[in-house]
Amino acid sequence: MLAFEFALPSEATIALCSDGISSRLHFDEYVHLEPQEIADAIMEQHGKDHDDATCLVMRYTSGSA
Repeated sequence: MLAFEFALPSEATIALCSDGISSRLHFDEYVHLEPQEIADAIMEQHGKDHDDATCLVMRYTSGSA
């Protein structure tokens, strides 16, 4: 298992997708949507017909004022 650490900006939208999602995805086209809408659009538009797929989208906010 690989572990990666990185700093997040104070606000970020993050998507984790399985290999059942096409790598031709351009995430910046979806960030204006809500997380569930992003996941639905990615699954519908970039899911491979011959593979199962998973897409988890979350919005992060640091909570600092």
